[in-house]
Amino acid sequence: MQRNIFLTRIIFSLNTAWFWLGIWVPYYLLFTNYAGIGIIETTVVVSAFLMELPTGAFSDLIGKKKTLFLALLTSILGNIVMASASQFWHILFSVLILGTSSSLYSGTSDAFLYDSLLTLRQEKRFETVRASIQKWALVLMATASALGGWLYTFDPTWPFWAVAILHTCALILVVFLKEPPIDTEQFSWASYKKQMVHGVRQLFAQKHDTNWIWQLLIISAFTKFLIEGIDPALALHFGLSDAQLGYLYAAVPLVSAAGAWWYESRAKQFPRSVWWKMLLAAFLGTAILSPLVGLTIGISGILMRNIFYPVLETMSANAINTFVESRYRATTLSAFAMLTSIPYVFGAAVVGMAIDRWNAALVTMVLGLGFGVVYVWKNGRESFGS
Repeated sequence: MQRNIFLTRIIFSLNTAWFWLGIWVPYYLLFTNYAGIGIIETTVVVSAFLMELPTGAFSDLIGKKKTLFLALLTSILGNIVMASASQFWHILFSVLILGTSSSLYSGTSDAFLYDSLLTLRQEKRFETVRASIQKWALVLMATASALGGWLYTFDPTWPFWAVAILHTCALILVVFLKEPPIDTEQFSWASYKKQMVHGVRQLFAQKHDTNWIWQLLIISAFTKFLIEGIDPALALHFGLSDAQLGYLYAAVPLVSAAGAWWYESRAKQFPRSVWWKMLLAAFLGTAILSPLVGLTIGISGILMRNIFYPVLETMSANAINTFVESRYRATTLSAFAMLTSIPYVFGAAVVGMAIDRWNAALVTMVLGLGFGVVYVWKNGRESFGS
């Protein structure tokens, strides 16, 4: 099991080596226009949402190592299809494959890491180990993004081939992982459906602090809006040019890596209530103040949020892992990810139209106030900083 910890550090980092991160929009524009990009992105979001829970249940039933293998295999296939594309429909097919890969990986990676630590009786190290892995993965993401832009100048397909090559290396390493011992049952369609139902129920079972889970769900759902579309629109609203926006998002993974490193080194030095107050200030606080600030403070707020995104992810994964049985772990983590996506899946178009009609800062403030009201209504005033 100790080998698992070492190998997952490498595998999980290689999985985030997205050489296409800075060039996917101009690459898509070789085959379509911005309306077509909208269709592609909608397809990605909806398909990932629909597949999140089924792939989590699949992982728990067939084994997390096998699911990681399938996730990387489909990623390699998706990137090859993308690099070989000659028309719009090839791109659409590719993102469906890559969405499947993302859903297979989501939940499974955290579940595999936690079960490996649990087998070693080191599960209390999960937060610091995960933060450490996330730190280096984000550094590699930033490096790969920069290199991908350079590769794109030689051949637009090279960034996707580069991802396929590194993911092949990760796939080989997965072979040397050892499946943590967990409770399993014979796969059947009946057990599959039962697994999905039990996975969702685990989130709200009375054996743990469900109020804490609701807090994490609400704030995670809000950050989905921020990450997927609001933060870039806000940066442009504050006055950045398109080129400056590109520079900003080339630096964002490094900023998030700093946040992961900070949490890794300080996680045990502050109680949960202190971390939670910082998260609320970083997400709800900065969002609500958006119409009142200018360029410097506005961009600082965006960067602050990127410091705390990995903190929220690690706290959420740890909260779920501490009470879920191994046989439901990936399913429940995927259920959490699916539930946090529901507001974005059904509200993204409305938010986009609102930004077009008014402006990003005003919409961000209203959205922040809305989620703040839901947060207080569901958890009570005392939940702030609890």
